[in-house]
Amino acid sequence: MQDAYKDEKEYWHQKSRNMWYTSGDLNTQFYHALTKQRRVRNMIVGLHDDAGNWITEDNGVEKVAVIFRETF
Repeated sequence: MQDAYKDEKEYWHQKSRNMWYTSGDLNTQFYHALTKQRRVRNMIVGLHDDAGNWITEDNGVEKVAVIFRETF
């Protein structure tokens, strides 16, 4: 059981990408919050297409990204 707890703690530490981690800190809720914050910050909400229109629908964002990738 202790090994499973240690593995879970290490997993959330790695997911949080916290560089100032101190090995004595057992607050896994803190690492959950950092992971959620990073996920929200990295989420692509929308993209501008070639005409300058702001596209927010998932399939539209995907199409804009594919077209951009094909041009480069």
